[in-house]
Amino acid sequence: MNEKFLFAIGLLLMVSIAGCTQPSQGSGEAVPVKAPAPAPTPPAAPAQSVLKTQSFAELTPTPAMDFPKFNAWKGASAVIKYYNFGPTSDQAAPVYYFFHENGLPVEGQYPVFGEVEAGIFEEVTESDAGYSDFRIIHRVFVPNDYKANALKSVSEIKANALRTEKTRVAINMPMVPSGSTLLEDNGQHPLQEGWYKGNEVEYAVFEATEAGYGTVVMPELVNVDSGKVWKLPGWAFMNEQGMLKGQYTIFEKWDGLYPPLWKITFVMWPDDYVPNTLKSKADVEASGYPTKPGPNVNCPVV
Repeated sequence: MNEKFLFAIGLLLMVSIAGCTQPSQGSGEAVPVKAPAPAPTPPAAPAQSVLKTQSFAELTPTPAMDFPKFNAWKGASAVIKYYNFGPTSDQAAPVYYFFHENGLPVEGQYPVFGEVEAGIFEEVTESDAGYSDFRIIHRVFVPNDYKANALKSVSEIKANALRTEKTRVAINMPMVPSGSTLLEDNGQHPLQEGWYKGNEVEYAVFEATEAGYGTVVMPELVNVDSGKVWKLPGWAFMNEQGMLKGQYTIFEKWDGLYPPLWKITFVMWPDDYVPNTLKSKADVEASGYPTKPGPNVNCPVV
């Protein structure tokens, strides 16, 4: 073999060996090169908050309804229109709105109701004790990593011992059967979704005590301290035959915004009565027709 070629091979071997060792300082001996230190382990991500959830019986929604506008006498000459959502309590109930601990609202979370009205689900034939169309907002504070609609009931709020805070905001938010329609509304009061024991409910929003929560600002709507709902007297015509067709309800004359809650008195009309002969409180009192007390009825004027 060519000596020049052998010399080249030997030189390559010496370079390879030199690349794998380096002299120890002061000793002249070759030592192995240290491997690079492993990269530091990244800190573990914080554990996601775990909240207790519950299972609930699935309830059957009742058929959707159409809610028409009705006419009422405002004094003896003016006519106003209203929706009739039926009897309800004059004592406001809580409704729960969700906020993160950092104070921001939970986007996409439905409000939670603790009570439901009769006629919303087939299985609920009587309104729950304490049900009211009128609600006072209570804030519920959940962890910042909470996912919207993980909790769907008051019992889950309590089971997780979540912090709550009563606000000064009250709203008229009557429940209606899912898919119902407010006739002649023109989208002013779109139905919204909420939760009741894990089941979806729908409601409409009308008056509220503060701006940004309802369609009409009415500070007098509810006394937030006592929970009492403001109401005025009204008169409806009914006897053994039922409600008198063609007769407008009579609302007491009022110069400001009309409250939605009315304490109804039923007027028992005679057989020869002509509808809308009586148009005011004074007319009713002067007629001498017998009356009897009726319920508190949620009739927001629109």
